[in-house]
Amino acid sequence: MKTFLIIFCALTLGVFQMAAEVMARNSILTGGLALSYDYQDRSGDDQSQTLDFDADDYSRLVLTPLIRYVSSSQRDRFELSYSPEISRDLDDSETDWNDNVFLAANRDITKAWQLYVSDQFLRSDTAYTANAPNVGVTVANQGQQPVAPQLSQDQGRRRYYRNTFNVGTDYRYRLDSLFRTNFSWILLRNDDDSQAFTEYDRYSAGIRDEHRFTSKWKAFTDFSVVRGDFEEDPGQLSEDLYEYYFALGVENNSIVRNPLSVTYDFIAARYDEDLQPYQDIHQVQFNWKREFNPNLYTNLGGGPSYEKTEGQDENWGYNAIAEVNHQLRRGLYNFIVEKRFGVDNFGGGGERGFIDYWNFLFTYNHALTSNLNVNTRLQFYTEERDDPIAGNEDIQEDRYVAGIGLTYSFWRYYSAGINYTYFSQDSDIPADEYDDHRIVLSFSWQRDLYRW
Repeated sequence: MKTFLIIFCALTLGVFQMAAEVMARNSILTGGLALSYDYQDRSGDDQSQTLDFDADDYSRLVLTPLIRYVSSSQRDRFELSYSPEISRDLDDSETDWNDNVFLAANRDITKAWQLYVSDQFLRSDTAYTANAPNVGVTVANQGQQPVAPQLSQDQGRRRYYRNTFNVGTDYRYRLDSLFRTNFSWILLRNDDDSQAFTEYDRYSAGIRDEHRFTSKWKAFTDFSVVRGDFEEDPGQLSEDLYEYYFALGVENNSIVRNPLSVTYDFIAARYDEDLQPYQDIHQVQFNWKREFNPNLYTNLGGGPSYEKTEGQDENWGYNAIAEVNHQLRRGLYNFIVEKRFGVDNFGGGGERGFIDYWNFLFTYNHALTSNLNVNTRLQFYTEERDDPIAGNEDIQEDRYVAGIGLTYSFWRYYSAGINYTYFSQDSDIPADEYDDHRIVLSFSWQRDLYRW
C-alpha cells in the first residue's frame, strides 16, 4: 500500500504541474453505481484434489460505486477513477472491501513526441472477471510482450493486491516510423494468511523501433528485459530470474491489401539458482495478411520453432497462426488459432519455465437492438510444460471456456445485464482439475455529473 501511495502522489503532482500550463481544458466528473449478484460453483475430484473446492463456492451481493474525473486539452489528458467493491457473502455472512484505483496521463511534448504514464492498484479475491476469464497466453503481437501477466485461477478465492505501474514515451520521427521506450513495475502480494499466490516484483524495460523505408518496405526491432524478484522464506533458495525478449521483423506492401512479413523471435530465461534450468527459444514466422475491405481481414502465418533447455535434448517444432476478423454493421466476430513456444513464470501459482501451447479463441459481439447487446466467447487452450520434479516429464493442461452475456440499456443512464461463464480444466496433475460455473446479474447507473 505504501508503494502505491508514493507512486500515486508523485504521478498526480507531476501531471497537474504539466496540465497547469494549458489554459483551455475540458473536465468531466462522472458518477456511477452498480449492484450485482455473483454466484460461483467450483467442483473437482474429491478423491484426488488437495484444495478445498467447497471453500471456493460463493454467492454474494456486490455494490460498486464509481467516481471518475477526466481533464483534457489539445496536448494532454488526465484520468483518475475509483471503483471499490463492497461485497456481502450470503453463505458466510461476511463483508469484504475490494479496491480498484486507476490513474493515467499522457502529454504531447511536441507534435512528434508523447509521454504517457499510468498506475492501477487492485485489491481482489478473484483472478478473472465474469465474462473474460484469464486463460492462456496473450496472442503474440510482433515482439510486444504483455505488460501485465495473467494470474492463475487454480488457487481459487484468495485475497491479493497488485499494483501495476507503466511509463513510456513515443517519438514519431518520420511518416509511419516510431521509436518507443517503456518501463513497467508489477507488485503482487497476498492480502491474507493463505499465502496462495507466489509474491513477486516484476520489472520490465524495453525499446522498440518501427521504421518505414519506402512505401513498400517497413521493419521493426523490439528488445526488452524482465527481472523477477520473488519473496522467499529465510534459508530458501532464490526463485529470482531474468527474461530476455528480442524480435525482428520485415513487412512488404508490394501487393495492395496483401502485406507479407517475416518475423524472428528470441526468448531466453535465466534463473539465479539451479532450481530451474535455463531455456532459449527461437521462432521464425512467415505471415500473409489479406485485407478484403476495411471491415474484413484474414491473417495466416507459420514457421519453424526451436527450444533448448539446459541438460535436455533439443526441441524442434513449429509455430502457426490463423485469424479472421470481421466488423459487421451491428457487431464484430473474431476467430484466431495460434500455436507457439513461450515461457510462463509470473502466473502466481509457482509454475516455471518453458511451455508449448495451442490457443483457439472465438468471440462474437452483436447489437440485437439499439438497447440490447449480446457477447459470446468460446475458447480452448492447451499447453505442455516440463516438470523437473517428475524427471522432466511433460505435464499437459487443457482449458475450456464458454461464456455468454446480455446487456440491456434503458432510460439513458441505466443498464441491466446477465453473464454466464463455464470454465473447465483437465490436467495430468489430478489436483489441478476442476470445473467452474459463474453467473453474474447486474443493475447499474452511470452519468456525467459535471462538465466545465
